[in-house]
Amino acid sequence: MKKQNEYTQEEIATILAKCRKLIKSADTRQEAIHILDGLDSGKMNPKNKVQYLYINGRYHYYMYVAHSDIEALEWSNDYLDDMASFAYESKQPLEFPTLYTRAYVKYTLGNLVWDESRKPWLHEKARNMTQRMVVKYPNNSSFNWLNDQLKN
Repeated sequence: MKKQNEYTQEEIATILAKCRKLIKSADTRQEAIHILDGLDSGKMNPKNKVQYLYINGRYHYYMYVAHSDIEALEWSNDYLDDMASFAYESKQPLEFPTLYTRAYVKYTLGNLVWDESRKPWLHEKARNMTQRMVVKYPNNSSFNWLNDQLKN
């Protein structure tokens, strides 16, 4: 693997797309995170950095699913919050999957955390995000389902 400063932004985008696919399978997930760990997000253009943060968030979500490790879900939530903040600051649009993942992780985390004062805060954040997306994507079954879950 080349050094980070030897890659063009186009090559970094290709590497990130590969990692996005690799994290979906338990057999290749560690390979993906090893590749991601070798990249310096500080040297990425804004679009690539948003993808980098999203993929890290998804990786930790998959680790939560595989091991029922709430700490992994916390890490996922942190990466997805960083992604959203950075995207906003750098005026990068977020794709549908990134928006849904962020809201769903907050909803799931809100169901699992021990801190009773944090639960309503997480669900309120998820609810606000979801309600905005239901308006934007009124026929989307994922956001409609999550919206229904958050009404309870």
